[in-house]
Amino acid sequence: MAEFHPVREFTARGPCPNCGNRDLHHFITPPDIDGSMGPGEDLVEEKTIEQVKPWGGQVVRTSYSETIRYYRTDQTTCDIIRRCTHCGVRWGEK
Repeated sequence: MAEFHPVREFTARGPCPNCGNRDLHHFITPPDIDGSMGPGEDLVEEKTIEQVKPWGGQVVRTSYSETIRYYRTDQTTCDIIRRCTHCGVRWGEK
């Protein structure tokens, strides 16, 4: 279950509700209503990335996994979605 951050008033520069970082956080417009997840739920996607690179006359293979977390946010609850420049947490603002 995702941590729920209530919708806040829009401010150009404000603190992140998760880490407190005060910055000009990135923002996007929310998608249309997403009925695939309930309010406050999240979807986690694991991706494994493999890279093959030449290194010192040999081939080096590296592999790492990346976690992408999607949160349900829609236009019924906010006008924009902010993303923290430090920790990546998202929250809605009106």
